[in-house]
Amino acid sequence: MKKFLYGILAIVFLALLAVFHRDILQTLNKLEPVKHITSHVMGIEPADTSVADMGSSYYAYGTLTDTEKMVYNQMADCLLNFREETTISTKAEKEADKAFQSLISDHPEIFWTSAYELVTYHLSGMNSEFVFRPQYDMTQEESQQLQEQIDTVVFECLEGLPARADTYTTAKYLFEYIILNTEYNKEAANNQNICSVFLENESVCMGYSKAYQYLLQKCGIEAVVVSGESENEAHAWNLVKLDGDYYYVDVTWGDPEFSAAEEIGTKYMDYSFFCMTTYDLLKTHSFHNVFSLPECTAIEYNYFRHEGLYLSTFQETAVDAMIQNHFAANPFISIRCSNSVVYQKLYNYLIENGEISKFIDGNKVSYVENKVYDTLGIFR
Repeated sequence: MKKFLYGILAIVFLALLAVFHRDILQTLNKLEPVKHITSHVMGIEPADTSVADMGSSYYAYGTLTDTEKMVYNQMADCLLNFREETTISTKAEKEADKAFQSLISDHPEIFWTSAYELVTYHLSGMNSEFVFRPQYDMTQEESQQLQEQIDTVVFECLEGLPARADTYTTAKYLFEYIILNTEYNKEAANNQNICSVFLENESVCMGYSKAYQYLLQKCGIEAVVVSGESENEAHAWNLVKLDGDYYYVDVTWGDPEFSAAEEIGTKYMDYSFFCMTTYDLLKTHSFHNVFSLPECTAIEYNYFRHEGLYLSTFQETAVDAMIQNHFAANPFISIRCSNSVVYQKLYNYLIENGEISKFIDGNKVSYVENKVYDTLGIFR
């Protein structure tokens, strides 16, 4: 994210200030704070503290201080109304940056900006003023036109939700929807916002994460975009709250288009990255977030445990029943083992010994391994 800090030294104004400084202070310093005098004389509007609360139901907003929350709301008001600039209620650059990053992490529907300028006005012997100037990627009219197109796509997506879907089913359906309808492409246009996914069907991690968040929020599910690294590259994924518990979901890593697994030629999902604990996530990811994050320990909605595809110990009859039941309605099965020892026994039984032939057609088996998470995926 680009951010520019400008120090503006108004030489002409300072010359005028030298003439009028004494009279201004004699008249006003007992009635108004010096900060207000500075703003008034320079022509800068004072910070508006009556803006609407835009974050009370959002995760990142809830981690901010009162000052940061005010700045968050002032920035949101500016962005939603496509204003050129607004004065913000902080003198600290870090507070401004944290407020902006939290705002963008909470609100995927604000897709017309991803950067801003922070202009600092300095006056000798007086407090500074910070002015927030968004960098708009499009006009308000263009954003409205794109929003109408997005609404059509999202409506069709949500129409496909299973009737009376519970929270888990909804989150899983949307995870699969993004993967099935999006190609990973570093050259995709608008790949840092939801337009790339919903309108172009191609994106990168930020677009995947924001689109998933957008759909979850439409379904009343709390979600926020999380920033960090994976494989030594900048990366983004989601923190999602399902029925009171937090989980991590990485839709990008769940998509085989993101990895060499696409070479098997069959579209599938790597459910290792659906509803993860912090412990599992940190095997492949690291955090670089500006706001605090919870320790995710819940396993109820972990895909493998919820779907009955988790092996604590290896037993041939249990594996056979698991595969038989799952293949009855699905062309692909992914089984997770509790550790590498159990995984190796599963692999030897199904692949090395050829027992998978009991459940598939023909003599060729297509499978994919994820040894970091001890999962084995097999196609029928």
